[in-house]
Amino acid sequence: MIVPRLEAATAEQRAAYRRRMRWRGLPWSVGMLLVSWPIPLLVGLVLYRLGELIGLWAACTLLVVWLGFSMSTLVRLSMTKTMDAVSDPRMPRRPTPEESAMLDLPWRTTLLALGVPDSTYALRVRDSQGSAGQAWPGGVVAVSAEAVRELSAVELEGLLGHEVGHFVGDGGSTWRRLSWWLSEPIRLPFKIGGRLAGRPAVLLIVQPCVFIGLVTLLVWLFGAVGALALLGAAAAQLLGRNAILRRNQSNADRVAVDLGAGRGLRLYFERRRSKEIRRWYRRSLQPWWLRVILAVSEASSRDPNIGRRVEAIGNRIRARERKHRVPQGGPPPHAVRRAYADPRRAWLRRFGSPSPGFVPDPRAARRFQAGALSGQTWKQHGPRSRPGGRGPHGRPPGPSRRNPTR
Repeated sequence: MIVPRLEAATAEQRAAYRRRMRWRGLPWSVGMLLVSWPIPLLVGLVLYRLGELIGLWAACTLLVVWLGFSMSTLVRLSMTKTMDAVSDPRMPRRPTPEESAMLDLPWRTTLLALGVPDSTYALRVRDSQGSAGQAWPGGVVAVSAEAVRELSAVELEGLLGHEVGHFVGDGGSTWRRLSWWLSEPIRLPFKIGGRLAGRPAVLLIVQPCVFIGLVTLLVWLFGAVGALALLGAAAAQLLGRNAILRRNQSNADRVAVDLGAGRGLRLYFERRRSKEIRRWYRRSLQPWWLRVILAVSEASSRDPNIGRRVEAIGNRIRARERKHRVPQGGPPPHAVRRAYADPRRAWLRRFGSPSPGFVPDPRAARRFQAGALSGQTWKQHGPRSRPGGRGPHGRPPGPSRRNPTR
């Protein structure tokens, strides 16, 4: 496993890392393009058939309005870095002085490790409800105000490193956003039903009714076979898109670890993991129906399993520490721990087994440890082969049955 250490890399190594991550995300961009068309196609066909009931001009007008609304929304989101939409609570804003005091150091550390200037990405704060951090179009990292208040500086650095990692190696973000806004008319009835329901108990009744009405509309417009084919393609798009999004999340985790923010990211996910339903029961005690629900929710989720994410982050941190460990002179660390950590064990290894209850002289033991921990290697100058010292098993060097000439 190749785990770079970007905070100690040169400018050329950081640029090569960014290029390598972009090339790795290219196949996933092609995959996102292939799986992003069924639901927009479904929306376009429904709008055309509904407008055709009035006339061809009405169908063309509906399609033009639909495409214009989607494109204008994408353009407005791409300008988030240059405008300050303070009046709109749904849009991110510039951080306040108190929030800047918490965010400036982690943000500058992340950009410095990545090797990009400060103007490449913009940091904003979002007041609306949602996830702790989001990567917006146009190179904007939006952090929720609640996360700024609750998370520590180390966790904020991990969160910012993860969100910047989306810009470095994500696959198909542009196609996903385009498909999302082109699919807005199909989500509009569900949003209206959710607003009218108000309470979660009523929402469980309203949303299935909206879905049944949508299926009835498709059967009326395209027939049973056509409606079944369109719904199957839409389900395939959802599964394929969420699989690529899970890959993007895992890739952003790896980038955060490479930037040196792995410890903070692991602490942040461990905080989220405490609220996960899987921790309510051990796997051996989970009923079968709960296992089925968790498996289906995991396959249809945009985020990987939190437990696996924490484990993968920990493995990458350990691999990073093993690869970049600085070698030191003297005996190996495991030999030092085994033979020289305890003065009594060191004395016994040097002079053999004394009588029970024997306590070695601490000064002699310290002198012995200081000599063993010098720059000499373990194999050449171990305690049993030191010139002038005693041989194996506490015997002084001299002739033996195997080597009489010794």
